[in-house]
Amino acid sequence: MKKLSAAVVTVFSLLASACGPSLSTMHSTATSGHVQADAPIHARHSVVIEAPRELVWSVLTDVAAWPSWQTSVTEAHAPAKLAPGATFRWTNKGSAITSTLARVTDQREIAWTGSVSIAKAIHVWRLVEPSAGRTRVDVEETMDGFMLTAFYGQADLDADVSASLEALRKAAEKRAR
Repeated sequence: MKKLSAAVVTVFSLLASACGPSLSTMHSTATSGHVQADAPIHARHSVVIEAPRELVWSVLTDVAAWPSWQTSVTEAHAPAKLAPGATFRWTNKGSAITSTLARVTDQREIAWTGSVSIAKAIHVWRLVEPSAGRTRVDVEETMDGFMLTAFYGQADLDADVSASLEALRKAAEKRAR
């Protein structure tokens, strides 16, 4: 019986490590504005938007309006308050996602964690105003989860983050006119 128990413990241990850190651990990392250092999928992208930081921030943080400027987002329910610990739900490419805000620094940085199916993610957005009326948005996202890369890979995340940034740019610049 001890051999069977040891084998079961070993299997569960391997499965747990293959799933990456817990969402709670990932959320703790996100509260400091960081992403998972050893994540199997890690994207970093930036865009310069011809709009002031306040306007870009208002577009980005109006979660309920995401479907109006992100074609992949079909539904979004804003958090009750834009503050750490607040949760929001949204549907992206048919996947229902529950996210929790981890860090909110007004008009400068917002980070959240989220999960869907087998995937867990940390998403960090930073807004820098390099000159009056222009905003650079830096996005970093990491993903982890059991067998995640068998279904969703680095090229997928890079494409999704790039598309989201481009959609944000277009929406903010349209409002800035």
